[in-house]
Amino acid sequence: MAASALIVGCGRIAGGFNDADESAVLTHALAYRRLGVTLAGCCDRDPARAARFAERWGIPRHGSDLRALLEATAAELVSLCVSRGETLRLLEAVLDSRGVRAVLVEKPLGGSAEEARRIESLALRAGRPILVDYFRAFDPFHEGLLAEVQAGRLGGLRDGLARYYGSAEANAVHWLERVIALFGRPTSARKLGGVQSAPRFEVRLAQGQVLFAPSDGCEYAPFELDLLFERARVRVIDSERRAERYRSAPDPRFAGYSNLVPVAASPDGAPSSETVLLPVRALLAILEGAPVDWRGLLARSVAVSELLEQIG
Repeated sequence: MAASALIVGCGRIAGGFNDADESAVLTHALAYRRLGVTLAGCCDRDPARAARFAERWGIPRHGSDLRALLEATAAELVSLCVSRGETLRLLEAVLDSRGVRAVLVEKPLGGSAEEARRIESLALRAGRPILVDYFRAFDPFHEGLLAEVQAGRLGGLRDGLARYYGSAEANAVHWLERVIALFGRPTSARKLGGVQSAPRFEVRLAQGQVLFAPSDGCEYAPFELDLLFERARVRVIDSERRAERYRSAPDPRFAGYSNLVPVAASPDGAPSSETVLLPVRALLAILEGAPVDWRGLLARSVAVSELLEQIG
């Protein structure tokens, strides 16, 4: 279906990551373009930056006055590609526009846990879908893994390791959201060490625990989730777009013992490389009346912000 979008915040996730190469969808601008959505406008507090962005992506309207652009473009979809502390203020203005039907906001949600809770309340009162860009929530691979866990086919979780690169706010939050989706909200979280921006921390769940470990000093960007279940092991090497699976089987040499043996292929394929394309596709599905659990994702996003604050 035809739709129009307004992008607020003209940085790297808005379009910059695709400036030189459009082979993979890494940004909001390219995702909208690939899915046939008209880019009606772009907004940035720096008017010159908005003008450059508009020229790069062929956007007819640009500027720094959000309310004026909302009125001029009559956009149905809005992407908020701004820093955490700006989301609530801008979202209030966006939801004042009756023409806006759905919003995609960057993670993590809000400048604080309290702001995240206020954003959730605002969205629920408005009754308009607010998707948070935890794109793995829309990835068929991760949806398949969630279905397996919920069906109990792997047994209960016993232990997990989540490796991340960069800051916790930028990257560990993706695994936090997935852990909450798979196993429910942690019963506790504690920092074990590391620097403030990239701590080493542990979350305890109703069953098992997951250790989050920053990977410092690597020339590459490791991003992995290794989960040990009662009857299986699943290792998601997201940075390499692949997954490894193992199942428990009797050891042929030692009677009474079992070991892991590799499963030939993951039934759910591998993690997607489409990233931002996935939540934008979900936005369009919402416009077409499809049931998308944006409230559940919003609740998990609030929980992630609360855990970040708890870890400190």
